Amino acid sequence: MKRPAEGYDEFGNPKGQAFDLGGGDEDRVRGERILLHAPSRLFPIAEAELQRVITARGMHLEFQYGTTISAALLSGYTQLWFLSGDTKTLKADQIQAVVDFVRNGNGLAIWADNDPLFADANLLAEALMGTRFSGNKLADQIMVFDNNPHESEADDHVLSNREGAAGGHGAGGGGCGCN
Repeated sequence: MKRPAEGYDEFGNPKGQAFDLGGGDEDRVRGERILLHAPSRLFPIAEAELQRVITARGMHLEFQYGTTISAALLSGYTQLWFLSGDTKTLKADQIQAVVDFVRNGNGLAIWADNDPLFADANLLAEALMGTRFSGNKLADQIMVFDNNPHESEADDHVLSNREGAAGGHGAGGGGCGCN
């Protein structure tokens, strides 16, 4: 295993909070008011942990499940984090409220996953950007710990052709692509 570069931990992640949410940039994000909206409690959300991280960075976070999105609701926030589910729940006026919210300079994070868990995400993505979420394919279930895939392929070629050996250089992952 290669020795980590200066400023990175043993796993290759940046040290400190430079790439964390608001890490190193707290003055810019301090005071942000975030609404995390989900159509239902379909998925478990680590509310306490997320609340702790957001509060430590000087931001405010509220969770709402199944509420009706409106311009009046969004007016109290600077960011909307929208967790999409498998059923379309947004109506045209709600989509327009989100579009107006974003076009007025507020933030939007759309959380979606594989089919069918992007029903409302597609409604928002189409209205805002003319695009859609798609896909229902698992990622490769092998995680390889190497930052130079071409070098690894050359090594594999030598091992499989000259040594008659293969494998032994990866770990099973979840297969969802978020390893």
